[in-house]
This record gives sequence, C-alpha cells and structure tokens, in this order.
Amino acid sequence: MFVWWTAFLQQLPFQLFLTLWSTLFFGNMLAFVNVGRAVASGTVNFATVFAGYGLIATLTFLAVPVVFMGLKWANYRTSEYRLLGDRIEFAEGFLTKQHKTVAFSDVREVSLRRGVLQRLAGLGTVYLATQATGGDGWSFSGAGFGSSSGSGVLLRDLAESERVYTDLRARLDRLRAAGRRNLPGGG
Repeated sequence: MFVWWTAFLQQLPFQLFLTLWSTLFFGNMLAFVNVGRAVASGTVNFATVFAGYGLIATLTFLAVPVVFMGLKWANYRTSEYRLLGDRIEFAEGFLTKQHKTVAFSDVREVSLRRGVLQRLAGLGTVYLATQATGGDGWSFSGAGFGSSSGSGVLLRDLAESERVYTDLRARLDRLRAAGRRNLPGGG
C-alpha cells in the first residue's frame, strides 16, 4: 500500500543530501562561468555570480521528492504477491520487471518489521528468508525499492501485516509438521 506521507518522509534524507551536493557541485560550476563572464565584461556583480546556487538548490529541493515518490508509487502499483498452496509468487517493477517464485518448503524464517512510519500508517513488512538469502533482508528497503533480497521476498507495506505474518507462520508450521510425518520413523 502506497502512503504518500511515509514515502515523503523516507526520501527526506536523500532530498537534503542531493540538494546540498548538487548545489555545491553545479552551483560552483555556474559561479565559475559567471565569474568568467563578469571578468570578461569588466563588471563583477556578486548577486549575479552566486545566483546559480539559489536556483540549483531550489530546483533540486523541489524535484527530488517528486521524482522519488513518483518512482516509488510506480513500483508499488506494479507489485503483486500471490499466496498459493505451496509457494508464493511475486512480481514487481515498471522499468525492470522481476518475477520470483519461492516454495514454502524453502522458507527458513518469516519475520515481521513495523518501523515507526509503518506503525503510524498501520502498515508492516513481512520478510520470507530462504537458506540462500544473503544479509538480513532489510538492506535495500530504506528507499522502498525492490522487494526481493537474495532469494528471499519482502512483502512490503502490507495493511494487515500482523495477520499475514501469523498466517504465513501457521502455514509453514503445518507444512513442516506434515513433512516430518512423511519421513521414515516420523510421527
């Protein structure tokens, strides 16, 4: 579920960093060009020389959240999860399409994460980790893009995350119990 204000707050550190970086980088380039023009014309007006800083800062500060939230919204809009009897199918992406199927028999751990912004919005993220999953599964979730981690799957920003987490845990417990009964000597 896409919640605009949580997406805005998530991108705020990127917005501030990119505003500062682009202002210094491109602002200095514009100032250098403007100083050259001023020297060539014989009149140095510091307001004109340094006007580029304000322009670059304003444009970056306003453009970053629009681009970031637009991309995030498009990613959420194209994400689809399907829980089937023995597996979960996952598809996402609007620029790069990704499809993944994870068998429940391969899932080693199910975890629930509800950050501060998610709790305020009534959301949560369920992570299904498999044996081959690298890291802790939360590495790229800060920006809200990409819901697969290694061979695991993030079910990001679910409205009923606790119910989904409980249902998945129960489903996995039933599958594991059935698997033990089918082993030689199992009960």
